[in-house]
Amino acid sequence: MVVHIVFLALLFFTYYVSGGVKSEQSQETRKRQVTYMGMLLFWFAALRSPTVGGDLLGSESGESGYWFDYTLDAGLSFRDVIVYRAGRDPFFHCFLKFLSTVSYSPQTMLVVVGGIFSFGFSYFVYHSRGNVLFSFMMLIGFRIFSFSLSGLRQAIALGLIYIAYICLRDKKYARFVILNILAALFHRSALVFIVAFPLMFVNTTYVVVTLLLLFGLNIVTSGSLVDYLASFFFGGRFDSYIARSVGMEFEGGATFFIYLFFYFLVLAFYRKIKKRDVFLSKEFSILSVGIFFSAIGQTMDNVFRIAYYFIFLLFPVSSQMLLSMFNDKKTYSLICFVASFLLAVQYIVFGTGASTENYEFFWTYPH
Repeated sequence: MVVHIVFLALLFFTYYVSGGVKSEQSQETRKRQVTYMGMLLFWFAALRSPTVGGDLLGSESGESGYWFDYTLDAGLSFRDVIVYRAGRDPFFHCFLKFLSTVSYSPQTMLVVVGGIFSFGFSYFVYHSRGNVLFSFMMLIGFRIFSFSLSGLRQAIALGLIYIAYICLRDKKYARFVILNILAALFHRSALVFIVAFPLMFVNTTYVVVTLLLLFGLNIVTSGSLVDYLASFFFGGRFDSYIARSVGMEFEGGATFFIYLFFYFLVLAFYRKIKKRDVFLSKEFSILSVGIFFSAIGQTMDNVFRIAYYFIFLLFPVSSQMLLSMFNDKKTYSLICFVASFLLAVQYIVFGTGASTENYEFFWTYPH
């Protein structure tokens, strides 16, 4: 846990040394901040040992993990990879095979995946309107970054979705579609983003009411909606995910309630934020989809993963919410610091998640 505390402290230090709240007015300062803080994300991801992240070495039941997959794919030809991995994410395994031609060490996989995720998120933060420190602390405090250290395929997909969203916002639709499809090749759950984005052009009230009705339908039907989504996104290879959907036991969890806390704060100040940010209504519709998936994901261990494709929009929206509450520059800067600090504290207190608590560097792992 000490490494996590040092990591968080470095992020705070880097933000203030590189300009602090000046990034709200200066794009040059903002670029410097997201570059340095993004590099910290990258090094934290790249230098870890394969023991950091629940999916890297495989489960206790003997299921192979990413480390084993990389070693196996390195010993096969591209043709064999396609044949043997036909029903098991062939594009991802061809990607691993390609990396193995650069370096036989599976550590290369962690370096590259960490780079894709960190760059994608930094790109998103730079081009969005949120406070830089607050955005990075939400990524970490919401355990999305920790998840990226374990779920490598979806980490790549998320990194591409972050960039794709900026393309969508800037009306670069061809790039958006290409990046979204590429993300789906790594993890097909990314298809849900391209399916859901037209909701940006639907009245927010209709979107929220419809999602509430669907949530109610899921409860009335004892989780059948969750089962259907799980079958579509996780069927076949991940049948065990579906088997865990037992009853309607709402498990909750600290992170989910933090999602809800910020979401309802934004909702409470919706009109004030919209005066400052005309794009809010579009983002809020997509964000609501993330809250919906996170809510129904409480009845099933892995559906919450789909929320990660949408929940990141809560980052800039929450900053706009704070800005609408505290217009004074010094007060806004202080509140962003306090909110970021509280997110960091709960991250340490409640646990980092995804089997990343006992962080180790790669040179401590016996290869």
